[in-house]
Amino acid sequence: MNEELTRQGERLLAAAEKSRRVLELLSRPAALGFNLPVSYTGSLYRFAPLAPAHLVGASEWLALTWWKQRSPADFDVLRNVSQADDQVPAMIQAIRDGQGGMLTRFFGGAKKQAAEAASAELASRLVAVDADLGRVRALLAEADAGVPSMPQAFETNALGLQDAAAVALTRFAGERWEQVTWEKLPATQVAAYQQVLGALNTPERAQLMSGMGADMEALKTERARLTLRDIPVDKLRELTSGTVRTAPLMDAGIGTVDRVLDHTPQDLTRFPGIGETTAAQLHAAAQRLLAEAAGQEKETLGEYRTPAAERMLIGVDRLQVIDAAIPQAELRERLTGYAPLLNQGTPIGDFYVALGEDRTDYDQLLEDLTWCQANGNISVPPATWLTADEAWQRYLADPSTYQALLAHYLGNENHGDDYLPAEINERIRKYPINLEGLAATLRGYQNYGAKFMLAQKKVILGDEMGLGKTMQSIAALTHLHHQGKTHFVVICPASVVINWARELQKFSQLTRYTAHGDARESQVAEWKKTGGVLIATYDGARLYADDSWPIDALIADEAHLIKNPAAQRSQAVAALVRRAEYAVLLSGTPMENRVSEFVTLVDYLQPALVSESGMETLLASEFRTRIAPAYLRRNQKDVLSELPDMTEHRDWVELTGLDTEAYRGAVAEGNFALMRRVAWAAEDSAKLTRLLELVDEAEAAGRKVLVFSFFLSVLERLQKALGERSIGLITGSVEPAERQGIVDQLGEAAPGSVLLAQITAAGAGLNIQSASVVILCEPQFKPTIESQAIARAHRMGQLHTVDVFRLLGVDTVDERMLEILGRKSQLFDEYARISAAKESASESVDISDAKLATQIIADERRRLGLDLEATVQDVQGTDETA
Repeated sequence: MNEELTRQGERLLAAAEKSRRVLELLSRPAALGFNLPVSYTGSLYRFAPLAPAHLVGASEWLALTWWKQRSPADFDVLRNVSQADDQVPAMIQAIRDGQGGMLTRFFGGAKKQAAEAASAELASRLVAVDADLGRVRALLAEADAGVPSMPQAFETNALGLQDAAAVALTRFAGERWEQVTWEKLPATQVAAYQQVLGALNTPERAQLMSGMGADMEALKTERARLTLRDIPVDKLRELTSGTVRTAPLMDAGIGTVDRVLDHTPQDLTRFPGIGETTAAQLHAAAQRLLAEAAGQEKETLGEYRTPAAERMLIGVDRLQVIDAAIPQAELRERLTGYAPLLNQGTPIGDFYVALGEDRTDYDQLLEDLTWCQANGNISVPPATWLTADEAWQRYLADPSTYQALLAHYLGNENHGDDYLPAEINERIRKYPINLEGLAATLRGYQNYGAKFMLAQKKVILGDEMGLGKTMQSIAALTHLHHQGKTHFVVICPASVVINWARELQKFSQLTRYTAHGDARESQVAEWKKTGGVLIATYDGARLYADDSWPIDALIADEAHLIKNPAAQRSQAVAALVRRAEYAVLLSGTPMENRVSEFVTLVDYLQPALVSESGMETLLASEFRTRIAPAYLRRNQKDVLSELPDMTEHRDWVELTGLDTEAYRGAVAEGNFALMRRVAWAAEDSAKLTRLLELVDEAEAAGRKVLVFSFFLSVLERLQKALGERSIGLITGSVEPAERQGIVDQLGEAAPGSVLLAQITAAGAGLNIQSASVVILCEPQFKPTIESQAIARAHRMGQLHTVDVFRLLGVDTVDERMLEILGRKSQLFDEYARISAAKESASESVDISDAKLATQIIADERRRLGLDLEATVQDVQGTDETA
């Protein structure tokens, strides 16, 4: 009897304990967690994959959800039972103590009495709780049968587990979807993906990637050491508050800071007059200078061949070979981007994917996983390594490509798109571009620019000069060709027709035709028949383009040339733009004088953006926001962190006596063009003397020179003075093919060689990276013209620091023009360059060239005490700009 009573008491204890656990569970909020990589959060994809094995807390959540469906009366029963075991353990123990052997029966009367009392009390307790206890046992049995187990519960959405997991997972991933659906992603597809990614991300690749950053730091240190070769050792005294003596080092032949670093502190003590304390201070000061110099170095390969530079070039070449296992760069980037989502350890069973309303990214994932299943046997070719000489020669032959690759592998790419609305930005980033057949490595911002053209269809690409607008356009045309588009037109100035033809031939597989020259008609007819890229001039578009031209996409280079809507060529191009499905206006200077010019270009493309009146009176920030869907601009400093520095110098020269006399005569005559160039006429011209000095300095430094002037007479004067050092003169009368030939000659010429160029003929469209010294003979009317000219040398692929010298005459027209140039630059910065400026109306600083000339001549006449009423002649200098 007592044994049965004890067993009943133990069952009560067990039921009470389980009741308390259920009540405790009910007191906590339901919480689902995830055992996922930290990098999973913040995903930009519109889906969130999950292997059920990585769902944390699901069992507790299922139990809680089941119990919450019970009636309040059931919870009352649980509470009653959870409290009914009070003193029951003591009762059971007393009963057992009273059931001992012979000695307990003879001598344990007290224990026996206690056991009898405990039995009676426990029996009474059991009778009182019998109904509740039976109900609790039934509830617990129902729970055991009704609470499903993982992962079957997830697959069947038992108790709404999928629904709750969707909400929690999208929050965990950083998404905010109003409605969520689940798709089942077979484990076989995920396994195929992991196999492909594993084949690509070999230990060798991981080692190369980790070594790239270390080698860059080493390279910056190596270049810093070169800088310290030019710093006298005496500079170390300044870093030690003048407390150490450097004379003993100089006496020992250690004259520069770099030589100090060749020795350890102990080595330095071997020189007479250098003790341990002094040696330690000198060496520490040298190390400090080295650290500061290295910190100022850019993450670029540069012009100096060092061991670290060689290692990086060899590593980049090998990484290219590894990555070529997946030849499509866009696919490779997407597969790499999926890693935080799909590399969730080795879960058992299928993946499930939570989707928002937009299936675009998920459909792309399915397409990519299908590719993985079909290409699961990819492998990386065995390692072969370039020699240091081979690596360096390849770099010198194509520096811009290697700089692009290095920026990619170092993670230094910047799209320069932060100002765009988020929805436009995301759509552009996700645009699936196909660049198969493009023989170039695009920078990240260039890839984004091509996608911007394609996603937005009709846009202005206003990238600063030197960022590769041509290459981005060719990339967009390559994609459209893969999409079945056939007929493309490039309209450009005659001076860059040959450049477009060469770039298309070098980097694309598109067929090229030229609607220019004697073969124009046959070329146009063949293009209409077979498709490809037709290159035409603006005059050609005005004279020959008609409705019979089939146009899928149009590129207009130097599009600021059609800023006047009343001009016939503007109207002709605008008509072609309206007929094309895709159209891109390329211009680093979409606004040269007034905001209305910018509005005109946008109106050709997306008139709805500028249909409201008063665009010219908007604040700069409002204007930028309004046209953002149609205008993309990146500046060099924002996206080319490795671009060599550019230093601008204003070289003021005092005019000689003959210079001054000639200048005074030009002012009296009222000949503005003569005022701008007269300082070059005299035999002892101060500007000419300074220019020859700069050329000599460039030759001594192993560099080449690019000289720009508006005036042909100035350039002819310079060509005569320079003699054999001038490798050629580019003017408006030089044919485009011949211009490129002169540029090529400069690349092969000796240091100190000079290319002379009219700024209106060679200030755009040519790549002249072989020159790193740029000389501007006189200020120009428009700052954008000067910027374009400088960008011929300061652009991707430039290895050297670029020095720009502006030769300016003291007390001449040059001073007044610089003031006006500054005001025009301000207008461009506020409206066309990425800027946060919020003031200044559009027309407030506009001054036409003629008005500018008249005002300057009046000021100069007043300063020189001359007749203020004389007429103004030859404002532009058109008599010699052929």
